[in-house]
Amino acid sequence: NHNEVVLLKIKEQEKYKKIVLHSFKIELLPDEIYDLEGIEILEINLPITEISPKIKNLVNLKQLFLINTQLKSLPNEISFLSNLTTLD
Repeated sequence: NHNEVVLLKIKEQEKYKKIVLHSFKIELLPDEIYDLEGIEILEINLPITEISPKIKNLVNLKQLFLINTQLKSLPNEISFLSNLTTLD
């Protein structure tokens, strides 16, 4: 199952501070992404249509790069990310 492969790859990334998501054919990020509190850099190059309000859980996030997404807006909860210095 493709979704299981995606989740396994996410679990493998828990120890890293940077995560790059690309080449997956998904429109929504799996909830497991929002459990990776230690990440500092998140690059999303996917056709996602929304970001969950759970993004506020990524308390150490410093840089968020949104590439080739289908986002029309960002959740208000992004304002809780006090360490966020780059949103591109």
